Parts: sequence; C-alpha cells; structure tokens
Amino acid sequence: MRSKLVSISALALSFGFAAQLLAPQVSHGAAAESKQDDRYTLTYSAAAAKKGESASATVTVTPKGEWHLNREFPTSLSVTPSTGVVVTKTKLKLQDAKRFDEHKGLEFQVAYEAKAAGKEKLDSKLKFAICIETSCSPVTETFSIAINVE
Repeated sequence: MRSKLVSISALALSFGFAAQLLAPQVSHGAAAESKQDDRYTLTYSAAAAKKGESASATVTVTPKGEWHLNREFPTSLSVTPSTGVVVTKTKLKLQDAKRFDEHKGLEFQVAYEAKAAGKEKLDSKLKFAICIETSCSPVTETFSIAINVE
C-alpha cells in the first residue's frame, strides 16, 4: 500500500511540474490582438511601457495564400494616442514601414512615450491594398492598441 501512495504522490508531483512547464509564459506588455480575414491577418500589440520611458507598438499585415500586398497603393497607418501617451509620428507611410514584402507582409513600429501610469491606447487606422493576380481590394482597418503603463 505504501508503494502505491509513493507512486501516486510522485505522479502528482511530476504532473504539477509538467503543468508548470506547459503553462503559457506571461508577458509584461499587452497581449497581441489580431483580426482574421480570408485574405490576410492583421496583428497589433504594444510593448510594456514605463512612465516617462520610450516604447513601441507593432502593427503587421500578413497576406494569406495567393494574396499579396500592393506596393503602389498609398499604404498608411494613422495613430491617435490617448491623453497619457505621446507618439513621435501620428501618420506613417509605406516608406516608414520597418518591413515590407508583397508576399510576406508589412510591419509598422509606432514609437511612443507614456506620460502617466495606467491603461492607455493608440486608436489606429491602417489603409492598404490586398491583391490576387486578377484584382486588388483597398482595405481600411480601424483598431485600438492597448498599452499598459507601469
């Protein structure tokens, strides 16, 4: 009987250890959010921010399947920060993108500084065109990027 108790205890301990290993890692920034479309995925998030320090938010668009981004379209990201946040640039254009590849996607980095602790946000509007061989569709996505300021 004692050996069964020891085996059950050892199993419970190893299960608890395995559960800790498999548990998701906690990030200090806001969790990435995404919008799914049949043609692309839009993902956005903000890095952890401390009052008075610089940080950045990331916005990405990744085409799906045969879809691709159109370099000729006037792609832009407009950002309106909440009152406790200052951004270095409120309108970014394609040449401001950190990365652009018609097939792999687009990435914008929005630099900001938080002036106060608490919950802040960046109201955003992204304009781009998504295409297949025979047609292109202009897209306008509006979203808010949550910022947690310590």
